[in-house]
Parts: sequence; structure tokens; C-alpha cells
Amino acid sequence: MEIKMNNKIIRICFICEDNAFLSPLAEVVMREIVVSSGKNVVVSSAGLPGKTCTRRDGSMIDFAHELGYKVDVTPVAADRALIEKQDYIICFMQDMKYGSVLPMVDFKYNGRIELFEFLVLGRMIDTKNPMRYFSPIREIIANHVVSGCKTIAKKLLNIPNVVVPVVEHGTGKLTAGVEIMLTDQL
Repeated sequence: MEIKMNNKIIRICFICEDNAFLSPLAEVVMREIVVSSGKNVVVSSAGLPGKTCTRRDGSMIDFAHELGYKVDVTPVAADRALIEKQDYIICFMQDMKYGSVLPMVDFKYNGRIELFEFLVLGRMIDTKNPMRYFSPIREIIANHVVSGCKTIAKKLLNIPNVVVPVVEHGTGKLTAGVEIMLTDQL
């Protein structure tokens, strides 16, 4: 599914559980991609109501800084008004889409809400919550989010030749086997 622009501002919001790691990282990476492409897209992120942190995860901020991204946004909780303003809502876990986000709005918004992994890998699986893992696994998940944003930019926004940096220390670059690590195999 590609978003048709026609000189209209397109709004995309990434939603994760607490708006501390996955969604803010996706927000800053996607924002950089769309700014450099000249597309008319506004990117934001949010967490679930009652779960949103008051600050960002320190390891995510360090990771983003290593890649040259500045994390300068305040955590926000998703609500009906925020969701209804979006053209596209990208959730990192299925229960967020079906159990939290979709019930906030009318069913007509279902076509606007999609899973990150479905857009990236074409599979209905959850992205692992990096808050539950130590640094090497967090790095793998973060690199996956960065490269996933590149895929989403190509698929949804028709931005060709997107280049995003990937941190290569620690566990290193993503490989084909990482997909397994991002599923319930962890």
C-alpha cells in the first residue's frame, strides 16, 4: 500500500507500548528520511495510554546519537484525537493495534493502522520490546527499526534509494537470521 500525496501533508505516527524506545527511534529516523526526500510528511510517535514513560530510554538516545539523529521529542500518550489526525498509524505489536489503538477510534480507521513487521517483513509478528533485553539484543532490534524505516519509506512513500546508517559494533549489522531473533524465538 502506497500513500498518495498529491501535495497534501501526510501524517504518520509510530506507536509502541511506552514511547521510550521503538516509536521515538522510528520517528527520528523516518523524519530524517522524509526531510531529505522533500516529501510533505509529518512524522510523530506515541505510547499507549497509561503506559507512556516520562522520558526516553538512555540506550535508544545513545544509539540514535551514534547514527547522527537527535532525539528531541517528549513522550506522548496516544488518544482518540491524535489517532484520528493521522493518515497512517504504525504499531509495533498486534495487541496494540487490536487491543488498544483500534478500540479508541471507529472501525473505519482500521485501514490506516498497520503493524511495523507486516510493512517491513510481510508477516504478522510483533517487534520485540527492547526494554526487556540487554544491550546486544537492543542493538539488533534498534538496527532492525532503522532498516525497517527505510523499507517503509520505499513502500509507503515511494522514496527510492533511501540510505540510513546502521551501527556495526557489538552484535553487528542485521543479517537474514535476525528475523528469527525478532520473533518469539528470543
